[in-house]
Amino acid sequence: MKNRIRELRDAKGLTAEQLAELAGTKKTQLGKLERGERRLSDHWATRLAPHLGVQPYELLMPAGMVIKVHYLPVIGQVSCGNWLEAIEDTTDYVPTTYDSQNAFALRPIGESMNKIIREGGFIVVDPDLVDLIDGKYYVVMNSQGEATAKQYKGNPARLVPCSSNPSYKEIAVGREHFTVVGQIVRREEPL
Repeated sequence: MKNRIRELRDAKGLTAEQLAELAGTKKTQLGKLERGERRLSDHWATRLAPHLGVQPYELLMPAGMVIKVHYLPVIGQVSCGNWLEAIEDTTDYVPTTYDSQNAFALRPIGESMNKIIREGGFIVVDPDLVDLIDGKYYVVMNSQGEATAKQYKGNPARLVPCSSNPSYKEIAVGREHFTVVGQIVRREEPL
């Protein structure tokens, strides 16, 4: 994927060696990132952006492009494992480009979704998107007020974990009553 690392590095008058040293990596690693041979993850964007004088997301935007960043409240945690009581905490806000007045963020805990989001990151949930669509990810809540995050799969209808741990089991739709809290529309990895 094309990025602006080289353009911004040149504009700052930094050599590849200098930027690599500032970011705590090797010149060869930086070269792979600049050429798009290695994906510019959130981790790398966050390490490089301060030294280039930009926000991490700007490393992937065309020059001159303006986007609006919204700050969503983190309203709690959601289990990415077995059903777990939703924990509310609205003292934190996270930046996102997702634009919906009702969206909110949750911090995932557990490992049943570790193939798509690791503990320490956050997910953006849109409560206006509650229709189950095959392949999409959702936060659901059972009748005991316990919540979990899973991927919806049809035929047969079920909620599945996306985990490297095979002990997590699917939830068959219709076997256990649950309410869809909302669709997961963004996933942000921990820094």
